Amino acid sequence: MLKPLLLAASLGLAALASAQPLVEENFAYPVGPLVPNGGWVAHSGAGANAVQVEATGLTFPNYPSTAGGAARVVSGATSREDVNRRFAPVTAGDLYVSALVNVTAVPAAAADFFLHLGVQVVGGATISTTDLRARVFIRADAAGTGYVFGFSKVAPVASATYEATSRVVGTTYLVVIKYTVVAGADNDTAALYVFAPGDDYSAEPATPTIVAADAATAASDFVPGAIALRQNGVSQNVLVDGFRVATTYAQAPLPVELAVFTGVADGTTARLAWTTEGETNNAGFAVEHERGGAWAEVGFETGRGTTTERATYAHAVANLTPGTHRFRLRQVDFDGASHTSAAVEIAVALDVPLALTVRGTAVRVAMREAGAVRVEAFDALGRRVAVLFDGALGAGEAREASLDAGALARGVYVVRAVGAGDHVASRSVVVR
Repeated sequence: MLKPLLLAASLGLAALASAQPLVEENFAYPVGPLVPNGGWVAHSGAGANAVQVEATGLTFPNYPSTAGGAARVVSGATSREDVNRRFAPVTAGDLYVSALVNVTAVPAAAADFFLHLGVQVVGGATISTTDLRARVFIRADAAGTGYVFGFSKVAPVASATYEATSRVVGTTYLVVIKYTVVAGADNDTAALYVFAPGDDYSAEPATPTIVAADAATAASDFVPGAIALRQNGVSQNVLVDGFRVATTYAQAPLPVELAVFTGVADGTTARLAWTTEGETNNAGFAVEHERGGAWAEVGFETGRGTTTERATYAHAVANLTPGTHRFRLRQVDFDGASHTSAAVEIAVALDVPLALTVRGTAVRVAMREAGAVRVEAFDALGRRVAVLFDGALGAGEAREASLDAGALARGVYVVRAVGAGDHVASRSVVVR
């Protein structure tokens, strides 16, 4: 795995993930009730207006991939299900919980919390329904058009601390809970960081967005061992995704170390380069190319294992067709765990007036300037056996077709394209 690694791609910054957190939850489950997928269980109101998994997940700049759906928390007056997912209890030091949050409608003016930490019940499979800590609240802002976040260590609505910044409905924010288990009684601390798109979260800020004002509340310390989603009694509608639970900031919102990932076109070759500032247990990088909406591995570069030194990598992908191509890295640990970067886009331009590519029986034609083109197939005697395309193409536009090998006898055929001011391109194809 990499130490915290941030990739600067041609379209912006991109992140690779690193050390395994206590929980990594992307809600990659079938659409419908969340429970019992992924170890989630109900600790209150089981089955009543269940927390639902939605098909489309949330994204946030540079945040590790959240391939999957999202959990929708909908609150209201009727009985509703509250759910939790447990992790190894943290008995000392820091605990960080990062998550993507999108409030999809203006919440009620009366605040309530939708996210919190829980303590495991000894000998049970769930959590205490009374020991709820690090509570994240939302309520409508003063104008009634947006909302604000609130936070407390243990206090209910009236004693929670609320931020001054109004948040935008429908925008995804990154929230990070920090809970510190401190030796002694009634002295654990709790804080909340909220990041908007474009904010720098590459290091833990010196000042949290909200520091829980009720840290010294009597009998408020506990041993965190679960994350929980709560559907409360006031009007709220929230999407939550991309949970990362860890004991360091570097493993929660930013599980990677700074590096560069770039890509440039060199004729019909994509030249990719990236740099790491440190690696741990890194087997290497699979280079993936998006084709037809799906990602396929096109190469692999062996990693440096474990090192604190800067390492530089390069990989070339040749014989690309004209158009826009997307590449990403999938970093693979020795234990098989893998994490993907954001994609870098590379535009491959035509360097000839008329380009014809034949791979097997798949035919692709493109023109540098707009115009008409005709693509035909001929047998060894020069007889035309198929017209694959006859029409107009825009500048840089490509068109794909397929030669029906099942309708042809075995032998060698010639595919010829005529266009772009009577330019001619031809390729041979063997039908077996």
